[in-house]
Amino acid sequence: MPPVELIVGVLITLGLATRSALIVTFVLMIILKLGVTSIQNWGAATSMLSYGIVLFILLAGSSFNIYSLDHWRKKRQNLVDSEANREQSRVNPSGEFKIQNSKFKIIKPHR
Repeated sequence: MPPVELIVGVLITLGLATRSALIVTFVLMIILKLGVTSIQNWGAATSMLSYGIVLFILLAGSSFNIYSLDHWRKKRQNLVDSEANREQSRVNPSGEFKIQNSKFKIIKPHR
């Protein structure tokens, strides 16, 4: 388990695959908490409860993390996607706006 803890710790610190790393850490914490409570070590279980609350707060607020590699990658991907959309969108000679490969469908109203 220590290698897994090290890997998810580094991922959380760097902000890379943050959500997945927090979920793996949460699962590890549940497994460890089951072991600690099965031997009735209530002092350790109490401190693990506070770690669980911190993990929950980090997981709930992971979408607001702007200082992470995940945020940087997402921002960069959005720029690439917007450039690709600009290339696909063209004005044809008649002056009508045309979007190629559009996901929208024209629906005619029923009368």
